[in-house]
Amino acid sequence: MVLEIINSCLSHQLAHNPNLIYTLLYKKHVFEPFRTHPAFQDIVQNIDAVSLTTCTKVSKLSYFLPFAIQEEHWHLI
Repeated sequence: MVLEIINSCLSHQLAHNPNLIYTLLYKKHVFEPFRTHPAFQDIVQNIDAVSLTTCTKVSKLSYFLPFAIQEEHWHLI
């Protein structure tokens, strides 16, 4: 039931749950036992998909962030 609640939060309120997303990225190993269980595979796959998408977006932002900060300081000078 907890996996279904997490899945629902990610499906319907993703933008309003940044702490949940961070925790899922940080503690993704917790879901390992559920990946092979037939009753939970679909839910865990959806959670993984959201986590992967979020991780990809964060990686892109963290790559461009130093350039944005430098550009912002350049405009201030």
